[in-house]
This record gives sequence, C-alpha cells and structure tokens, in this order.
Amino acid sequence: MSEKSPLFISAMELLSHGVELLQQNDGRKNKFVVLHLSNAVELLLKDMVIDCGESIYENYGKTTINIWTALKLVESHGISISKKSHIEMLIDDRNVIQHKFGYPSKQCVVYYLEMVLETFRECLMNRYDVEFNDIAPEYFTDSGLLLIGASKKGDFETVRAIAKYDLLSAMATAYSLLEAKVHDLLGYDAHSRPVMIWHDPRFYALLKSVDKSMIDGENPKASFDSIRRLRNMAVHRQHYDVDALGDDMKQGIGKIEKLMHALDSIPETQLEVIRKSA
Repeated sequence: MSEKSPLFISAMELLSHGVELLQQNDGRKNKFVVLHLSNAVELLLKDMVIDCGESIYENYGKTTINIWTALKLVESHGISISKKSHIEMLIDDRNVIQHKFGYPSKQCVVYYLEMVLETFRECLMNRYDVEFNDIAPEYFTDSGLLLIGASKKGDFETVRAIAKYDLLSAMATAYSLLEAKVHDLLGYDAHSRPVMIWHDPRFYALLKSVDKSMIDGENPKASFDSIRRLRNMAVHRQHYDVDALGDDMKQGIGKIEKLMHALDSIPETQLEVIRKSA
C-alpha cells in the first residue's frame, strides 16, 4: 500500500464522502453512504491484492476482480480480515440497494461505518504498520474526524458526535471505551483481556474503590449493572422499541462518562493492590 496509490486514495475519498453524507442527517442519502462504504472496502482490498503481487484484472484485462475474489486472494497470502462476515453483509445490502432501491436506516449505516473503519484500521496497522488516524486528517473534515474517532479531542467527544445520529450506537461506543479503560487499569493487553470486564473479580474491587460522589451518589455496582443492561439493549436493538429508548440511552451515556472519570481518580497505589489481587 502506498499513500499515493490511486486505489487507496479513492478508497479514503469514498470513506470520507460517506461520512459527509451521514452528517447531513438526511435519510434519503443513507443508501449512498452504504454504497460509498462498500466501494471503499472493495478498493482497499484490491489495493492489498496488488501489494501482494497479484493482478486485479481478469478476462484478459477486460474486467477487474470482484470483492469476493479480492478477499480470497488476500487470505491466500495469509492476511486475515476479522470483519469478513460483516463485509459480506455490507456487500449483500449494497446489492439489494442497487437492484431493489432500498433505504437503510441510520442505525444500519452507523453500524456499517464502524465496521468499515475498524477494517481500515486493522488492515493499515497489521499489514503496513500505519495508523489510520495519522492519515485521516488528509481526507476528513474536523467534524468528520470527530465522528470517526480520529480527532485529537477526547474519546468521549466521538460518543457525542455519534449520538447526534444514533443514540444506541453511541451507547455501545461509550461502553467499549469503559471496557478499554478497565482493561488498562487492570493491566491487560489485547491478548490477555477477558471477554467481559465483569468476568474479572478485580473489576468489582475497582467499583468498590470508586468515589460515589463522582457518580451522583449511586452504588457503583448498581450503576454499572444499569449501564450493562442498556448496552445489551443497544447491541440487540432488534428486540426493543428503539424510539422509546432515547432518554434512557442519554442517561446511560452520562453514567459511563462519570464512571470513567471516577475510575481515573482511584489512586495508583490502590490500583496496584487491586491488580495484584488476582
């Protein structure tokens, strides 16, 4: 991959334009966001195919390979795409939109955006040792950088940006930030962290150490339990009345932000004791 590669430049431009369309908050343009996102991923994969020394042309140069072939070629070179199944869903939705004129929901669009961003970040770092956030400012506006989590502002600013379009996705993102905070405080790395933070008994020791005055006097465990319930509702939104969850999600996001600040205030000496208590 070269930052000067026409395919890579086009992939980033499509991704950026997709974000700009999402920011217009016009439901009629959601389908174009999905088209841009799917095409961006396809161009990224084709650029990786070329980087692997393979051709993206077939039929004696008359056509280029499709995304399915690109995926197979990339994988044949030992490159794993963790979001492959999600990419397959995205491409399937793209085909439906192209041929049946569908209109995806904004929740669906935000979901795909998060998946595509993760794919870009993963491919750039694992394959080329390049940070997506280092490249993004060349293509995205300041508000776009904030929305995709590539701004130099605080992580929670990204949550607020997402909340303008989809509170449930913002809730899931905020919970992920909380998980990352706990993993860091307990000394986990990407390979050793538990599937769920509450699987580690030391997490409850962290909660017991929280200054209740920083979370509106609530019991820390009860506060976290309510947060986890809301996160599960956000992730499994198809089982709930989404329109009725707005106020609850806003409150839950606020609880997460306060809990993260409270966790940050635990003295390092106390954290060290908790880490060693495993």
